[in-house]
Amino acid sequence: MPSRPERDSLRHFLRFLRHRLRLRLPLPLLALADHFIGAAGAAGGCGATSAAGEDAAAMPEALPPETLRAELGFPPCRRAAAAGAREQVAHAVPVARAVPIARAAQTPPVFADREGAREGACLVSVCTRNYLYFARTAIASFRRHHPEMPAFLGIVDWDGTEPLAVEGTTLLACGLLGVPGFDYLALKYTALEMCGAMKPFLLEHVLRHSRCRKLVFLDADILVFAPFERLLAQLDQDDFVVTPHTLAPPPHPERFWERPTLGDLAFAGQLNSGLFGLRATPEAKEFLDVWQDLVTRPGAFMLELGGQTEQNSFNWVTCFVQRVHVLRDPAYNVGYWSLHDRSVRHAGLDDPAAGDRWTVDGNPLVAFHFSGYSLGDPYRLSRHDRRHSLYILPSI
Repeated sequence: MPSRPERDSLRHFLRFLRHRLRLRLPLPLLALADHFIGAAGAAGGCGATSAAGEDAAAMPEALPPETLRAELGFPPCRRAAAAGAREQVAHAVPVARAVPIARAAQTPPVFADREGAREGACLVSVCTRNYLYFARTAIASFRRHHPEMPAFLGIVDWDGTEPLAVEGTTLLACGLLGVPGFDYLALKYTALEMCGAMKPFLLEHVLRHSRCRKLVFLDADILVFAPFERLLAQLDQDDFVVTPHTLAPPPHPERFWERPTLGDLAFAGQLNSGLFGLRATPEAKEFLDVWQDLVTRPGAFMLELGGQTEQNSFNWVTCFVQRVHVLRDPAYNVGYWSLHDRSVRHAGLDDPAAGDRWTVDGNPLVAFHFSGYSLGDPYRLSRHDRRHSLYILPSI
């Protein structure tokens, strides 16, 4: 039996080891390490309870499977779960309080009876608190053309208590949506990755708690210039309406220094997950379940294992869903990746009387995606772009 000083030294070492492992191990491995350390402490005689309430002497019990799955980062198998289990969880999920102002009183009720007939459409977006100014601008530009549509904004690093406000918008704390292993994901992912991973969970939450028949998703860095008439009309026929990055290969492939190349776009995904629409159907719901699994499973967002971001996962929609429409309208989701295949013009350059209006190939611009744009470097179109210059693109 070790002496008391030896037991005290071993106890302090094990507690230090447990603290260091918590900083470096993912939760599932940490649970196993804690189990091992507790066993080592008991075997070394360090389990006696002191007056200050030290560690218990009993051998730690094996972790139950539900703890390993639900609390330690292993999401439960959705296909194996009972049909009613997820319904019960959905009803138990608290909804973050909404902080609408101004026209919010005119917004139709959104958390209504799910058994009634679905109708109408809504806007969904996601961001972090430090990107709220982007989200406010994106939502305001969309509601300027669709004031009748309710808007939902998920905020990944908000607990629902800090007073925040986005006009005419219901704010949702992503941590309160019942996402399996949310705290673990928040530690594992960057802010950008976390926003991407929350997209399918946020969309499913809105589907479950609203009567909206159509959902439009926008990234927070998109500016809307015209109504989404064509996209919304196409959702009458299809479960998903998606937008491609480009409609033609970029010119001058011999200029290796110009990026993105067609290979860069292929690696990122032929489809962009920052602007799309979906219809409330069982097929769409099933794909959201698959998408949730793809963005939370081991290896997600790991560049070393290939393209496994939320956008790469979203690109499987054309294979996994039967009714998908690729919207090849050059006026939608214009970005640095597509300026080579379309002409974006400010109408005022050609006709001063035309006012503040933009066109794409002669038709009204619908939405421009400012992906990678920073207000700290306003004359650079995107941190991802090495092909275009704002000095030779006066309209942009």
